[in-house]
Amino acid sequence: MIKNTFVRSLLLAGIIIALLAGCAGTQGAVEKNVDTVQVLQPKTGSYSGYGWGIVELAKSGNCYTGTYTDTWASGKGTIELRYKDGSWEGSWREPAIDREGTLYDIKISQDGERITGLHDVTKDGGKGSFADLEFIWEFDS
Repeated sequence: MIKNTFVRSLLLAGIIIALLAGCAGTQGAVEKNVDTVQVLQPKTGSYSGYGWGIVELAKSGNCYTGTYTDTWASGKGTIELRYKDGSWEGSWREPAIDREGTLYDIKISQDGERITGLHDVTKDGGKGSFADLEFIWEFDS
């Protein structure tokens, strides 16, 4: 019985580490390397979008990470986009007020200069929540 408990503990620890790793841990077997498959990808740089302000994206492994300026509190929010199971998904966070949510149904234009999708709130930080709200980010050339 001790052996099974030890094995379960190791397995649970591995799962927790993988979940906490975010973009840094997304280069495993479940995810495809976006550089070796034909996937529409965003451009790195500045985008703008209503309700998001200036969105800055940079490539980080198989992901895109960045910030946005239109937040409820001072400071910037963070964004993470990842390609998984044949589609783009992501998350956003506003750490200053403990607010966060998901990005889904993400579409990237052919030229990578327009990103659209839906977002929701999974942790409201006292500001209310919503679901299936559209977002549009346009590249600032």
